[in-house]
Amino acid sequence: MNSIKSFFKVISLLLVSYFVLMTVVMIPNNNMVKNNVSESSTLIASEGVYPEIFDTVAKSASKIDNYTDNFMINAAKKRSK
Repeated sequence: MNSIKSFFKVISLLLVSYFVLMTVVMIPNNNMVKNNVSESSTLIASEGVYPEIFDTVAKSASKIDNYTDNFMINAAKKRSK
């Protein structure tokens, strides 16, 4: 009986923690997201799709995938409107 009470206490604590943390995550407003998106879009546009970090023989291993970053930023831009 005591273990059942402990189980429900733990589950209740986890649920409350989940809802509190989800509320805290949603606090940043859309202006913060829009500012970050515009700065990131400008930076990616200046770098190109595949900027290189190192000028070495294995160039393909040092490329950053800005295509994926740009895709995610555009998705965030659409959600923040």
